[in-house]
Amino acid sequence: MAAVANARQTSENYLNAARTTVDWAASLLTDDGGFAGCPDDIGAYYKSVRAFGLSGRVAEAERVAEFVKRSFFAAGDFNSGVNTSSPDSGNYRNAWLTLGSHAIGRYDLSLAGADYLESELHPELSGAPEFRRSSAADQQIEWGATASAIIALLAVGRLDAAIRAGGFFLDSMIRGQPEPESYLYLRKNWVGDWITECPAPVKPMHVIELGEPAQRYWYLGIGIAALGYLYRATGDARYLEGADTVFDAAMSSRPGSLGDLTSAKVGWGSAVLYSLTGDGRHADAARRVAEMLVATQEPNGVWLRRPEITRFEDQPLATSLDTSLERVCWLYEIARYLG
Repeated sequence: MAAVANARQTSENYLNAARTTVDWAASLLTDDGGFAGCPDDIGAYYKSVRAFGLSGRVAEAERVAEFVKRSFFAAGDFNSGVNTSSPDSGNYRNAWLTLGSHAIGRYDLSLAGADYLESELHPELSGAPEFRRSSAADQQIEWGATASAIIALLAVGRLDAAIRAGGFFLDSMIRGQPEPESYLYLRKNWVGDWITECPAPVKPMHVIELGEPAQRYWYLGIGIAALGYLYRATGDARYLEGADTVFDAAMSSRPGSLGDLTSAKVGWGSAVLYSLTGDGRHADAARRVAEMLVATQEPNGVWLRRPEITRFEDQPLATSLDTSLERVCWLYEIARYLG
């Protein structure tokens, strides 16, 4: 009984941290559902519907969803509309808002969003591009876009599309890695060939160097979660095996994969995996990430993108909302699965 009580208290600590952030974000909402200080930046909004919904702040979630619809949404794409936004990582944002809007019953957004995501999948390979480029020859199938599309499509009930994308993700992007002991490449061109060469400034978005510090560990976490959810939906053991393969890659990259800011999704993916396996390794990884998040949260509820930014005043508001509301989601999800 004591162990159960301790686990519940630990999860309550995670939820309290998340509530601090949600209270901060809600204090910035204007009557029309926008955030005061950044009305034109989709980066401030695309995680907020999910975060407010998970935290039970459904009125706020509804207001933001309506603002997003007026400001950023057109024909299923949340990167369009009347306000300015960037196409970079467009389908990753589309997946977040499809998932978040569906969870609060905004089917006018989520069903059109799912249509758009499904239409974006490669017609033969079924991987998802980072965003729609003017020329198909310039399209890049990307790990994060594909994994996030799988999760959103599952949530909306597009099982066939999720399985198509999941089969590509598992067989090509995970099992088909050319140097799996050292690198995980994150992009393929539209023909299906790996992109292994890239300029140094964008290298972190193209490859994870296993065992090296300061990687973008979130790719690992979202991969674990996508495959875990596919296993839950289908019962196909290949997906569970694939999720554990990516988990092992994350464990080979400690301490950063459990201790850096970009490891937050590793905590989420590990918690999803624990809910499927009951394996203590998965629970321990999720718990370590959650403890890191609680320890690095600013008193006002914000997370800073350290080490580049060390003061709240120096971080753009849209970045603070983006970074912080995402971590709200993972603290709720980790608490959910750890009990």
